[in-house]
Amino acid sequence: KKGPYSIPETLRTPLRISQLFILPSTSRATRSSIQQTTTYPSTPLEEEMKRPLHPSSSSSSSSSSEPAPPLVLPPTSLPICSYESRIKALLKSHPALVLTSSTGSGKTTYLPSYALSSLPGPGGVACTQPRRVACTSVASYVASRVGCAVGDGVGYNVRFDRKAGPSTLITYLTDGMLLRDACTSSEASRLLSRYKCVVIDEAHERSLATDVIIPIVKQAMLARNYDRNVKSDADIEGQGSDVKKLRRMARKMKAPKLRVVVMSATISTGLFAEYFGAEVLAVPGRTHRVDVCYLKAPARDVVEACVEACARLHEAY
Repeated sequence: KKGPYSIPETLRTPLRISQLFILPSTSRATRSSIQQTTTYPSTPLEEEMKRPLHPSSSSSSSSSSEPAPPLVLPPTSLPICSYESRIKALLKSHPALVLTSSTGSGKTTYLPSYALSSLPGPGGVACTQPRRVACTSVASYVASRVGCAVGDGVGYNVRFDRKAGPSTLITYLTDGMLLRDACTSSEASRLLSRYKCVVIDEAHERSLATDVIIPIVKQAMLARNYDRNVKSDADIEGQGSDVKKLRRMARKMKAPKLRVVVMSATISTGLFAEYFGAEVLAVPGRTHRVDVCYLKAPARDVVEACVEACARLHEAY
């Protein structure tokens, strides 16, 4: 009916075809047909919520049934490459490792590959990063060096964006996403059974998620690293009831051993080594000769003197 409060004719059609706002005057059959035939694009948040957190192997494609190629990075002149054999030996013989080296030595790029190739058993390697940009960029670089697509052998998992699946063996993720993996689905997720090695990179950048995930990783390490021939739990006496409960779950699930690596360029190695009971390895970085030159007389204009010095360095080197 027409009146001062009637709906204009131009607005009646959108209201009738909307999924959220359907006029009460339409019949039940009409409303059901509108809801079935009308499609709407999903937002990134809706797509993330629809995506399963732990994808099953049955949802993988036919190509995933083939054995995945080994993720071996070609050696370079980076300092970490000369310590490959020693790092692999320490990972096999010790449950935890504290690795310190200067920035640019190749820790983030090469150590997950070393852990994946040296540790037996199923599971992948998780490498945490403090920022999501680091996860995506490092995963893209490592995937290009290995020769696979991002999300196939090497992937990343950050908030609202994930390229990882059943065939992913090395996952770069933020510590918040690792905390989500450990605290969802069931109590068995606290064992971090999807991974055989957890690498906590840039451990000196303390955040709330980092301080929470470190004790969770330690509990999972203590629960999964037990002697398969001994049924006694004397090695975890005094660690609390949570660790004993996780140990019973690990025995029931037959979870493989878990290795933990803590890495940083500026880290208190003694503090982390005492907490995890870990071995410490310091990889020396590359140093370059530095020449210190002084002006014979004070400069009248500091900015002009800096520009002239940069120009001379550019011409000399």
